[in-house]
Amino acid sequence: LVTGILNSSIDPLFQINQNGIIETVNLAACRVFQYEESEFLGKNISIIVGKKHRENHDLYLKRYLKTGIKRVMGKARELEARRKDGTEFIIELSLTEIETDDDSKNRLFCGFVRDLSRRK
Repeated sequence: LVTGILNSSIDPLFQINQNGIIETVNLAACRVFQYEESEFLGKNISIIVGKKHRENHDLYLKRYLKTGIKRVMGKARELEARRKDGTEFIIELSLTEIETDDDSKNRLFCGFVRDLSRRK
């Protein structure tokens, strides 16, 4: 049921762990970013981050985990993303931390992406 709900979305969705590793993607993510699901899973989310932020993405995540200061968490912002073929395009990204029921120290995050390239 959950997979069906995720895959019914027209917008890409990524779920990553505290190390930035992709654990879940939906079909829209595969379509928009031109990857197969198997090419995403287990990879760092920086593979889809645009050039401007790619190098520092892991640092941004580590800073949030250390300080808890929300710079982008819970907000929507426009930025560049990168497809498999290397082309960059404008997106709106909304990030949220996922609350889990277990006591593990692994923190999870979800990114909701809207492709703005056809609107701009």
